[in-house]
Amino acid sequence: LYVIVKLELVASLGKSVWVRGACEGGGPAIVVTHTLARLTAPLLIKTNDYVDEQGPKYKFYSFFVEAKHLVTWSRVIFATVSSFAV
Repeated sequence: LYVIVKLELVASLGKSVWVRGACEGGGPAIVVTHTLARLTAPLLIKTNDYVDEQGPKYKFYSFFVEAKHLVTWSRVIFATVSSFAV
């Protein structure tokens, strides 16, 4: 259901027009939303603590505890600038 609604909303934006500084339509909307969606990951990892839980996939999820130390403020700033540059 989610995919169908997403496709209908993108289709309702009309034909894609790729003009520098004045893009409109479904294609540019997809590029912008995906770029901004990728911006949230470094911000959330850097600013929030991850709760380490034990379970069947604890080895995979325990990496996120260490990931906070890998994401520096300079990387967060780079992600922000590159996201808004698109």
